[in-house]
Amino acid sequence: MNQLVFDEIQKQIDSGLIHGAVVRTNLSDETIALGIQAGSIPMTAESRFDIASTGKVFTAACIAMLAFKGQIDLDAPFTTYLPDHALGKNCTITVRDLAAHASGFDNSKPYCSADHAEFMRRLYAWMPVNPRRTTFIYSCGNFVLLGKIAEKELHTLLLAFIIGIPYLTSLSSYMSRSSYLCSLMAALRCLSTFLYRLRSSKKTGSYM
Repeated sequence: MNQLVFDEIQKQIDSGLIHGAVVRTNLSDETIALGIQAGSIPMTAESRFDIASTGKVFTAACIAMLAFKGQIDLDAPFTTYLPDHALGKNCTITVRDLAAHASGFDNSKPYCSADHAEFMRRLYAWMPVNPRRTTFIYSCGNFVLLGKIAEKELHTLLLAFIIGIPYLTSLSSYMSRSSYLCSLMAALRCLSTFLYRLRSSKKTGSYM
């Protein structure tokens, strides 16, 4: 580990700027864990961090790519792609409304649950608190729903990535490089989620 990197992290911990960090550089195969997390728990190489709203950037890129390809219509009700949502066929909230935080959903996050099945049940039962396009409310749930749309529509690409069929080559021939990379990043993200859940299932005995 570069000593300058190590010293800088320790300096930030000592000053109270951060509680801890897990660092790996391209200078070696070593992973350094410094400081603490969640009160007094020591940082380890296995410590996880919430990337929070950084994920919205990738979700938005995936939705834009799908719209560009014609796989989704930004002005269609979002339940066109998530028909299990309680709003069903009566939904007037569009995919674009979700992306613009103009859907009427608030940021109360009633869907939060450690159990995946319960999370999905709550998410699809969640109802807006205002009529669409009457107010702007920053809502993480808007992008959770968009993420579910992207996950569903990108399943073909994810399958292609996992089994390695030539679909990726033909796909890149008519997609721009940026769109292709967004698709690949989405596939990697879905694969990462799947592997994390698989790992968790081995510990708990149930697949989330």
